[in-house]
Amino acid sequence: MKSLKTFLTDLVSSLTRSTTTNHWPPLPKHEFLVGRVATEADVQTGAAAICFRDGDKVVSEPIPLLIPQYAYYTEGGKRKAVIVIQAERFLDRNFIGARYPDGRHLVGFFEDFELLGATPPVAAL
Repeated sequence: MKSLKTFLTDLVSSLTRSTTTNHWPPLPKHEFLVGRVATEADVQTGAAAICFRDGDKVVSEPIPLLIPQYAYYTEGGKRKAVIVIQAERFLDRNFIGARYPDGRHLVGFFEDFELLGATPPVAAL
């Protein structure tokens, strides 16, 4: 049985860790696109969230952006933590392909993302 002092020390240590530990996943070392547009194979392997093509014809262009990076995606007034894995311009709009921490993909307009860079944000998910 733990002494009260040991219990309180462990509790304080745990609370301190939970408020200062970063719960964001690490940025991927692969499975993202930089400097090129996505192919269907990229979508199938998880390196991209969407492929803007018309048959074999490329219909988009890459956007110069730090990839991968942390971001918040705003949907329905709620901010959701994501990792940016692609950025492309299609039909005069900028799109971001991203991945939720649980691995699901999403695509949104550039303006729906708050880009946070390559350093994990301090706030927990």
